[in-house]
Amino acid sequence: MYKTVLTFLVLLVISTSVTAQNVTIPNTIFKAVLLNNSAINTNNDLEIQIIEATAYAGTISCVGHGITDLTGIEAFTALTELNCNDNSLTALDLSNNTALTNLDCHNNSSLTTLNLSNNMALTNLVCYNSSLTALDLSNNTALTFLFCSGNNLTALNLSNNTALTHLLCSNNNFTALDVSSNTALTHLSCSNNNFTALDVSSNTALTVINFGDNNLTALDLSNNTALTQLDCGNNNLTALDLSNNTALTYLDCPNNNITALDLSNMPLTRLSCHSNDLTVLNVANGYNHHVIDFYAKANSNLTCIQVDNVTYSNTNWTVPNHIGYISLFSTNCNYPLDINNNLTFKNVSIYPNPTTGIVNFNSVEQIETITVYNLLGTKVDCFKNTNSIDMTTLPNGIYILNAMTLNGNTITRKMIKK
Repeated sequence: MYKTVLTFLVLLVISTSVTAQNVTIPNTIFKAVLLNNSAINTNNDLEIQIIEATAYAGTISCVGHGITDLTGIEAFTALTELNCNDNSLTALDLSNNTALTNLDCHNNSSLTTLNLSNNMALTNLVCYNSSLTALDLSNNTALTFLFCSGNNLTALNLSNNTALTHLLCSNNNFTALDVSSNTALTHLSCSNNNFTALDVSSNTALTVINFGDNNLTALDLSNNTALTQLDCGNNNLTALDLSNNTALTYLDCPNNNITALDLSNMPLTRLSCHSNDLTVLNVANGYNHHVIDFYAKANSNLTCIQVDNVTYSNTNWTVPNHIGYISLFSTNCNYPLDINNNLTFKNVSIYPNPTTGIVNFNSVEQIETITVYNLLGTKVDCFKNTNSIDMTTLPNGIYILNAMTLNGNTITRKMIKK
């Protein structure tokens, strides 16, 4: 009887000891992922022992499994990378995983809590498309890459994250963002927020900026001389001074109220400035043959676009129509087509456009001369003291009509003859 009791007690102690050595992992899906990883489950049994968890210094990837709970992750104290994106997590506490350098937990739409308070080795954090309302990164001083777009953040303190080079925080609820301490930033994307102003004067290393879809009324980029890409579309800008941004190759600034753009000092390859109030657009920079995309339509007062080569621009930038019907290309927008003179002569209509031959001028001022130019600026015809001209004999194509009144006012319009 004594031996039986003793044997039972020994077996009970052994059983309790073995159980105590196992990591508690209540979520069966997460547990299955860990068991199927032979680098973790080294003895190939049906449990993850604590000694197995603490010894593992690699990556855990449990992407897209519908996991709701990562309890057990705290035992992996040497873990360096965790990819748990596209699951159903509501909270994630990684305070025990002090060796973690990379975390990707994006597309956990119900994730509201993320504890990274002890993860001082963390360099890369991807947590976009979740439901975070707060994100404390004050202890993550090694962080270089942060992608937290598509959350419900209203504030973000980055004063301790001086190593940060990439910040992507679009589609949140920010009204202000202080990046003055983040002088190493090269990429900043904060579109679709509620900014009315954003100071990037300290961020002289920036090469890519995306401020689109905010409420900006002014933008000072004078210190950002390394800038190569700028997206500031869908704001309330009335001016955009890019005179110091001589490295800029990509500019997207549509749907603002900008009246003039001088882009003659930069090697642009892509330009979208449609739907503004432009009267001046100068892209003559000796680099036009490298331009891939050019969109300048829906600028109702833009009659002349200054370019390197008229023939090249007409061939490459108007099919399909990307410049609007009233704009034309010229190597010198001050002659013979001075767009500034148009400001004093607005009460006139010129129709039809396109035309098959006859063009009518309806003007409150008496017209003295109407001169017809081709796109090279060569005069091809001239009419005097008339409000109607006949272009029937001219070849089909694009022409420039320049009308002068007896008062000395002029108006210039592009006319399509077909």
